[in-house]
Amino acid sequence: MRRACIIGLPVAGCLIIFMMLCNLRANTETQLYPAWSPDGTRIAFSSNRSGNFSIYTVRSDGKELKRITDDAGDEQHPSWSPDGSSLVFSSDRTGEMNIYTIRADGTDLRQLTDDPDDDIMPVWSPCGEWIAFECHRLIDNNYEIYKMRIDGSEQTNITRQFNEDHMPAWSPCGELIAFSCWDFVRGNSEIMLMNKDGSQQRFLTDVGYGSNLFPAWSPDGQQIAFVSKRSGSGEILLTSIYGGALINLTEHSANNNHPAWSPDGQKIAFTSDRRGRNAIYILDLSSRRIRLLTK
Repeated sequence: MRRACIIGLPVAGCLIIFMMLCNLRANTETQLYPAWSPDGTRIAFSSNRSGNFSIYTVRSDGKELKRITDDAGDEQHPSWSPDGSSLVFSSDRTGEMNIYTIRADGTDLRQLTDDPDDDIMPVWSPCGEWIAFECHRLIDNNYEIYKMRIDGSEQTNITRQFNEDHMPAWSPCGELIAFSCWDFVRGNSEIMLMNKDGSQQRFLTDVGYGSNLFPAWSPDGQQIAFVSKRSGSGEILLTSIYGGALINLTEHSANNNHPAWSPDGQKIAFTSDRRGRNAIYILDLSSRRIRLLTK
């Protein structure tokens, strides 16, 4: 099974990002890609605690762990439907990474894409009618952001550019998409914004060095948290959607990744290896206190 694209690596920048993230083939138990349920009561994530990577959910207090998928393949990148009834995720259960939906109770599995290349990082739109994702189709010859209907129809390339585009994130209003763009000329990735149809692509970050990844919108749509490796380790930074000052939320020498806002805007779940292996942590934005969610 192919695993090279499980974490969404651009070919040109894979070494930099790979060093920042984690080796998914490691024997160490790993928890990745937290995603809050719309009502804020549960967090979905991917874990290899049972051998392969599967989708789990847990209460936001760390109790009531449930395994949602159970397959020999690796399953990553969960995202909730707006009504909280279902999850979309990527899986290599057929040999390549494709996109699936499943009910939050583990029933009604449906395959949405069936492509010989990799379709990963799916995210449900706030209106519930679309799923954005990144993929590497032969016709495009690089990674692009696509969107499709929730039944897998109308798959459309919406970035259509020379550089490689990764990690889409819908704005709460559903009119904008943030994403990470690998610039072949400068050799780094920046966070960009675009309209939901791919028009008016513009930089949110434009520092010209380091890797800027995994954008996550605040529930009010005014701020974006993202991962930056500009200082060496992976830190979670916060910025206004209008640009300006950057606030370092983690300030830790570990690799901190995959930020996800709670629906009330008061907390951010993220992945960190600060205790020697990747686990899910919760950051309280008002007190800046951090607690371990998954053990």
